[in-house]
Amino acid sequence: MGLYSGFAYGLAKQLDDVEELEDFGLLQNEMIFASVFLIVFLARFAYMRGTRPTALPSSTDQSAQRTKHWACAVHLAMYASVALIAASGLCIGGLYWTGTKTGLAMDIAVTVHEIAVYGSYVLIAGHVSAALWHRNQRDGIWNAMVPIWRETPRK
Repeated sequence: MGLYSGFAYGLAKQLDDVEELEDFGLLQNEMIFASVFLIVFLARFAYMRGTRPTALPSSTDQSAQRTKHWACAVHLAMYASVALIAASGLCIGGLYWTGTKTGLAMDIAVTVHEIAVYGSYVLIAGHVSAALWHRNQRDGIWNAMVPIWRETPRK
């Protein structure tokens, strides 16, 4: 749950404009937060990939099993977009720290950051929608997606 709250915190305290980084204390806090978040996030990703097999129940019907590849792709894309938010934020902060406040490099970093943020919104909304759809289907996949709120699948 800590990473979710870290992501929510990052969204809640987001900057309105890159010029706010003129405040050295804010710039420093943003860089520390993004660095710690990215390290913990990547460590969690490595741990989960290395120790957790798919949570999809083996009793899931064949049509749902075929969608597993799509689900995996969306899941990886969510991880990539969130990691890219932190990494591009670090690039923006690093450029600002070194005095590069405008120019092509800053424009690219800001554009990548914005695309990653909006992409994460779309992917997370899609993931939540899929979870709710599977809950309605009662096909057992809801339990894999939301393990703290278990329901009995239909037979």
